[in-house]
Amino acid sequence: MRIGLLFPTIYASPKLFPDKIFAPRELLTALSNGLVNRGHQVTVYGPTDVETKARIVGVSIDHINDPLPYFKFRGESPPHRHTAELEFAKHRFELECILGAFESLKKGEIDILHVYHESSLFISHYMQDFMGENLPVLYTLHDPLPPHDTFEYAEFTRFLHHSYVSISNSFRQSDLKLNFVETVYHGIDLSEYPFNEKSGEEFLFLGRLVPEKGLHNAIAAVKAAGVRLTVSVNIPKEGEIDPYYESIKSDIQGASCNVLPVVDKARRIELYRNAKALLFPIEWEEPFGIVLIEAMACGTPVIAYNRGSVSEIVVDGVTGYVVNSQEGVPGLQKAMGLIQNIRRENCRKHVEELFSAEIMTKNYEFLYKKIVGS
Repeated sequence: MRIGLLFPTIYASPKLFPDKIFAPRELLTALSNGLVNRGHQVTVYGPTDVETKARIVGVSIDHINDPLPYFKFRGESPPHRHTAELEFAKHRFELECILGAFESLKKGEIDILHVYHESSLFISHYMQDFMGENLPVLYTLHDPLPPHDTFEYAEFTRFLHHSYVSISNSFRQSDLKLNFVETVYHGIDLSEYPFNEKSGEEFLFLGRLVPEKGLHNAIAAVKAAGVRLTVSVNIPKEGEIDPYYESIKSDIQGASCNVLPVVDKARRIELYRNAKALLFPIEWEEPFGIVLIEAMACGTPVIAYNRGSVSEIVVDGVTGYVVNSQEGVPGLQKAMGLIQNIRRENCRKHVEELFSAEIMTKNYEFLYKKIVGS
């Protein structure tokens, strides 16, 4: 098949954002490479420096760091003007990516267009409706479905009829009745995540430094249990004020924590491999925690609150412990005391059976054929 993967986000660029935690970027690489390996002709529409075996129809990112001045903003103060000009440059980039992809679809150069990440203004959806019905276009949604009285909710109501892929079944819980055609779980390249049958003594927390990720819960649990926690998060730079970081600063700098900045992929994998368990005490309905399968692939079990897709990914008592969030920190502490009962080889096997890049690729391949055939 001739498959187009549309990825119109500047965060796909490793040049612009080498240290950004952005799971869709690695997932796109895994999917595009997997499709190429299975003999498909794959074209990625995105930044010129996307890392992939596929052909790239790229859009330059040079104007992002140094955007052209916008004449109408000439009277604005420099900070406001720069922010607006950067936002306009971002939207211009998105539009160029989307136009290139839909032009290829119109010319018959690709059999199906998979929008793997949407623009912030739903441009792909408008383009699809403009070009006519029954186009072979598929959307994978990564962000949680929005609540009422938001811009995103209003936009989705215009495009309920488009074909969507959910990344977990729990993701679909919304009164937005989107046309979900399938759930396809994320997958990772297992060759990059070597199994370690023995663990170290420290627990691990990885993720964005935001309250819903629950770092404060993880810190409280390790303090109560008298154990240590390795933390890798995007620590604020000097001069930056982050209210959440300030609220936990004294705890995160205490004796219980070994704090690291965001690390590269190789170092991240080493952290997984040597951890006693990954702590994932989230306080929101996370659609799919990619760190869960990355840790289990290395043999590291997971202790997580039962929110969002956690129970679809972690098998309670087999690959870790799924804790009722109402149990709070005592529930996490109890699971930490039982973690030695989890066999690390079961964690690896679970990911091999459900969450490999190969399985993800095959599931998408099946769906592409189904949509093109209909």
